[in-house]
Amino acid sequence: MRRHATVLIAVLAAACTQPQPATEAAGVVQWDSTAANEARASVQKAFDGLAAMDVNAVTSVVADPFLPTFDVDLENKPVRMATRDEAVNYVTGIIGEVKKMNATMKLTAKGIECRSTATFGVCTIEYDFAATMPDGKTMSQPSRMTVALAKGADGWKWIHWHSSLSSVAPPAAAK
Repeated sequence: MRRHATVLIAVLAAACTQPQPATEAAGVVQWDSTAANEARASVQKAFDGLAAMDVNAVTSVVADPFLPTFDVDLENKPVRMATRDEAVNYVTGIIGEVKKMNATMKLTAKGIECRSTATFGVCTIEYDFAATMPDGKTMSQPSRMTVALAKGADGWKWIHWHSSLSSVAPPAAAK
């Protein structure tokens, strides 16, 4: 019995000291900072497009196929979009409403953090959304967003996002 134990220990010791093949361990993600910067640029493009009320700039980064997405509307009510078409209509509707009110939009990003592999990324954004009416009154929504992106032949596209308020929105300022 002692001889078997000695042989087993010798085999285990030999196995532990042998060089291991240079393979990636299962479940280990290889983050890519270049890809993360590209994903961040896609997020920034959509934010810049929204602030400029440019529907095409915003919707150009929305992927198809698309996962159900969750947001809050201008009245702080939850919205669910199941398809890319619903998401495009939602964004188009927000921009249309703000234009109808003759208001201007401003998005102030407090931070965008992205992690990405070569083909999949996730970004988190903290930002303030503000719409200023012609009379000077401002509606604001301090918000947080998580965006999932996929990289295809035509670049980084949003496959899902989830927005929520980061605090209770203050009442519209009277001037």
